[in-house]
Order: sequence, then C-alpha cells, then structure tokens
Amino acid sequence: MESLLNFAMGPLFRFCFALMVLGLLRRAVIGLYGIRQSMNSVRDSSLRYRQIFADTLSWVIPIKRLPEAKPVFSAISFDFHIGLIFVPLFLADHYNLWRSTIDIPWPRLGRAVADIATLLTLCAGGVMLTRRIFIKEVRRISDLQDYVILTLLLCIFLTGYISSRPYNPLSYSTTLLLHTLLGNAALALMPFTKLAHAVLCPFVRIISIAAWKLPATIGRKS
Repeated sequence: MESLLNFAMGPLFRFCFALMVLGLLRRAVIGLYGIRQSMNSVRDSSLRYRQIFADTLSWVIPIKRLPEAKPVFSAISFDFHIGLIFVPLFLADHYNLWRSTIDIPWPRLGRAVADIATLLTLCAGGVMLTRRIFIKEVRRISDLQDYVILTLLLCIFLTGYISSRPYNPLSYSTTLLLHTLLGNAALALMPFTKLAHAVLCPFVRIISIAAWKLPATIGRKS
C-alpha cells in the first residue's frame, strides 16, 4: 500500500499535473488564436482589456451579483466553488505535494479551518447534485458529464475528510489512496471537461466579448 501511495503522490501526480497544465494551455492558445484570426475580418478589432478584467472579476467574486436571481442557490454555488479552489490549494496536508512540483511558497489553511471549509463544500455540492436530480428544469439542461464531474468532486472531498476520522469504514491508507487517485483523475480530466472553466474563465470572457464584434456570417461557407 505504501508503494502505491508513493507512486500516486509522486510520478502519477506529476504526470496528471503536467497533463492539466499543458491541456489548459493548449485550449487557451487555440481559443485566443482563433478569435484573433476571426477578428482580422472586422473593422474594430480592439478589445477593452480593463473592462474584460473587471467583468471577469465580477464573476469570480460575485458579491454584487448574488442578490440578483436565486440568491440562495447563487450563494451555495459560490461557496462550493470557493471550497473547490481554496481547500486543495491551501490545505496544509497538500502543501508538500504541491511544493514537490511547484517550488513556490504560499499560505496554508489550518486543520480546523480546512475541516469547516470541506464540510461547507460537501453540503453545497450535495445541494447542487440533488437539485440536478430532482428539479426538472435543471435536469433537462444537465448531461452525463455534469453528474459525473460533480460526483467525482464530492468523492474527493469526502475521502479526504474521513481519511483520518475514527468513523472511517476503511483504513487510513486505503482512503488516502482513493483520495489521491480521485484527485489525480480530476487534474487529468480538467482540460477535457467543464472543470476547465475554473482556470480558463478569463479567456472565456475575452472570447465571449470578442464574439459580439464578429459578423453574423463569419462561420458560413461561401
């Protein structure tokens, strides 16, 4: 078991991390290059990058947007996304793992804060999954990927939380191995699934704003 853990936290983690970085970089470059090529055919090819940055920031930290429509669900979704970012990056137990690949120091969350953040993320994710299953309007616009990715993320947080608890039905090593393998899977899948929006959000906003400048016939064959 120890050798499997060392492999999952070492070579496999570094491979999945490299795959994530290269895959996301490829998507960003292709998207920006494509929109740049398309904008060569329009008169006004300028982009207001300050406006794009402010617009992106308003979605990343949507404090002013929460009261608009469905404020309760918006707050739950915001909590879920915050947990997805801060717990994996700043949990003290993850610190050495990240430092083995990126030798840059950054702040760490204590165990108590991380536990609270993990429980809030699990509750928020559970509400989002239940909503997708039982609310017809949401179920209609959801595909298999939505359910699989959300379930994967919840399993990552759940196995991480219960790994060192006395009520863990499995051994610590087994749960930790599952947690690590699931986390590696999420990294590897990120460039190929909707998980990519967590990193590519600024590029998506640039492409979305630029698309409004394109003529309606830009994608039609002559």
